[in-house]
Amino acid sequence: MSATENSSLALTRPERSRMRILVLSWYFPPINEIGALRVGKLADYLDSRGHEVWVVTAAREHADQSLAVSLSPNRIIRTDWIDLDKLSSPWRWFRRQQKRPGSRQQPTLRAQTIRKFQSLRADISNHYTWLIRFPDRQGGWSLYAKAAASSLLRKREFDLIYASGPSFTAFRVASLLSRQHGVPWIAEFRDAWTRNHYVPKPEWREKLDEFLESRLLRTAAGIVAVSEPWAEFYGRRFRKPSIAVYNGFDSTMLRSESASNLPGAPLSIVHMGSVYSGMRDPSPLFKALKLGNFTPADVRITFYGATHAAVLELTKKIGVQGFVTTCAQVPHHRALDIQNTSDVLLLLQSPLDVANVPAKMFEYFAARRPILGIGVDNGIPARLIRERHAGLYSSDPDVLAGQLKAWVQEKRRTGQLTALPETVSRGLSRTDQLARLEGFLEAVIAGRAERSYQGPNASKTVATSELRSQQ
Repeated sequence: MSATENSSLALTRPERSRMRILVLSWYFPPINEIGALRVGKLADYLDSRGHEVWVVTAAREHADQSLAVSLSPNRIIRTDWIDLDKLSSPWRWFRRQQKRPGSRQQPTLRAQTIRKFQSLRADISNHYTWLIRFPDRQGGWSLYAKAAASSLLRKREFDLIYASGPSFTAFRVASLLSRQHGVPWIAEFRDAWTRNHYVPKPEWREKLDEFLESRLLRTAAGIVAVSEPWAEFYGRRFRKPSIAVYNGFDSTMLRSESASNLPGAPLSIVHMGSVYSGMRDPSPLFKALKLGNFTPADVRITFYGATHAAVLELTKKIGVQGFVTTCAQVPHHRALDIQNTSDVLLLLQSPLDVANVPAKMFEYFAARRPILGIGVDNGIPARLIRERHAGLYSSDPDVLAGQLKAWVQEKRRTGQLTALPETVSRGLSRTDQLARLEGFLEAVIAGRAERSYQGPNASKTVATSELRSQQ
């Protein structure tokens, strides 16, 4: 049995009973965001299992509303919210002080004074923004979410409140509701609230967030995380039952299509999602292109999603502009088609991101295309790719160049790369993961979940020391 199918938590019950669950989440379908995908699939799964699921979320506008959800619209309450960022408008007056097109050049001394003032203003503005965004930029949703959820809790008897963060405003609302209505609540960390290197904060704000996080989590009945190291860390830190539930993939949407068989076509490498400048770094791959003396006729790399500037800047710096194409984010169903028909799927991680598992990785596994991982050689994705023989995980440009040569030769010889075996994704489907979560929720409600997470032995060596050192 694989690590994802193991758990020493007592999660099963002799007889499954129907649960009534209230889900609080800022992110929810149809808006096409990774957080909305996870929470939407959770709601659909629990509903399909016969549980009564209600959702309180924010009414939002978004250009891409392509995510489907099967939960009845009558059970989805979309509330108003206040945009806290509008409270930062007092700083907009400064724009009028800046130089207008066509005006005369200002004296050097005056220009230097303005630059210093701009720097001071930017620093003050940053602190002011962190002060206003409390507990995060969705804090203006708090009152509306609490009112809508309280109305439901007064009308019906719920077994559990499930708050998914970010936004961690959901945690604050869930904690208040739990105390007022006597209903246990679960905290789901899709990302870290504190100790998150992707979200740099002023020191005072990090301390404030740690205080609030600890205070709120004391009232939680259990914790859900996206990886074993984080689940173990949260379980020990907050002394709560905790479990790791991967994002998984949707087996009903992904198909095992063959990659495009085009004789003479270059090897196609695709990356889905954001590329964070200085964190998710494709430089080793770009350097491998130079080391291997490849040409754009051999390899083509396409990035779908945000932060094109970060990618294009690196291509110019390393001199591989002709190999790389950047494209806008595409609807989820289109992303799946692209992944299924590409030759190689690129996975990037920050060197500091040892405990996380990017959500896209599970769809990569389901597509059965070779995965090329770069960034954290001792992380969970690296372990899964190596254990399942699903590709290569390395940050060494020489190693990458050697693998690219082998793939290019295979592409020229056969027209496409051999698909990975069906067993490569075993145990990683969303159904597999949510079945474990369902058992955990039932155990928490019944009061039989263990007080701390005991992860699979295979995963205990991954990043737990790094997480523990941050306590």
